[in-house]
Amino acid sequence: MGISRRAVQVPPSSIREIYDLSSKMEGVYRLFLGESNIGTPDFIKKAAKKALDEDYVFYTANAGYLDLRQTLSEKIREWHQVYYDPQTEIAITAGGVMGIHLAIYTAIDPGEKAILISPAWPNFKAVIEMVGAIPVEVPLTQLNRRYSLDFDRILEAIDNKTKLIVCNSPSNPTGWVATLEEKEKLYQIAVTHGLTLVFDEVYEHLVFTGKRPVPSIAKVVSEPSENLIILNSLSKTYSMTGWRLGYVLSHHKVISQISKLQEFTVSHATSIAQRAAITALREGEGFIQQSVEIYRKNRDLVFRRLADMENVDIIIPEGAFYAFPRIRGMSDSLEFCKKLLLTKKVGLAPGSAFGEGGEGHVRICFAAEESLLKPALDKFEEFLKETLK
Repeated sequence: MGISRRAVQVPPSSIREIYDLSSKMEGVYRLFLGESNIGTPDFIKKAAKKALDEDYVFYTANAGYLDLRQTLSEKIREWHQVYYDPQTEIAITAGGVMGIHLAIYTAIDPGEKAILISPAWPNFKAVIEMVGAIPVEVPLTQLNRRYSLDFDRILEAIDNKTKLIVCNSPSNPTGWVATLEEKEKLYQIAVTHGLTLVFDEVYEHLVFTGKRPVPSIAKVVSEPSENLIILNSLSKTYSMTGWRLGYVLSHHKVISQISKLQEFTVSHATSIAQRAAITALREGEGFIQQSVEIYRKNRDLVFRRLADMENVDIIIPEGAFYAFPRIRGMSDSLEFCKKLLLTKKVGLAPGSAFGEGGEGHVRICFAAEESLLKPALDKFEEFLKETLK
């Protein structure tokens, strides 16, 4: 049987490589996946059970149940004072990853280029390559102990084949949170050069300074724009990673294409998860607040410990639930993480998984219990002292 060149060319996820290796071991401190140890709250589970009892087990519209889109439209207006028409400008997707696929498939053709702000979650680059397009990484710069967009390098990277810019903030893996001014400038670059900006706001509620949720890039446009596709998900905010429920906001012309394409992939997001999502959105504020306080405490613990370790450089995360320290003297993060896992049973994600700007770093997910984080950090520090003598 022949296998397509395109399939072969997409590299496997090195995060999953660590996951697979750890699955054969007992007693591993699993800090490599991007999910919370907090389970989905009971009020959301009860809503799903009620949906089953009420027989919500049939096909839905490709864009999802209209009353879910209406609920989302109301919450977006409440959070960000912007309006997206629930009938034409919102699509529910089968997880945030499906939103990425549909947005990128809608916005770019094979052979065209996509600027990817990095370090970035590896799925962005992989999907760009699956489409047959060419990812061009532009790394964040570091100034005054925070990350920021390097607009000069973004402009230098644009040529006549460039069709797309992809950016995620709050960022996985760095914890960087773009300012509204940075978002506006990035959007204006897209408009000026006739590009589509795909902006991922999955972690918008998980921020530790300033307003929560962080102001959406939707606020920089007067009305939904064909140049802007906003991605989001319920996975991180409501601890619903396994439920596979995301959503996309954009101009009605874009959403009509995204809804059409979803028909030929998974048809629609799971009906039961959609019903539960309505309850999550309407009743979830208290859960979000409690979660953010847990993550804030964990972030402070992890940052203090890492800042005190030798050969470690760390910028404090402003949002999401990851620390992304640079390890001085370490040049192969995948081998480093494999050895750490095998000798200390601490599972971290290698920085190289997040692109060229990630090598030399590791990603630590701190959305875990303090009782797990503390011994994992102890063992990590032991490993550093033994390895980087």
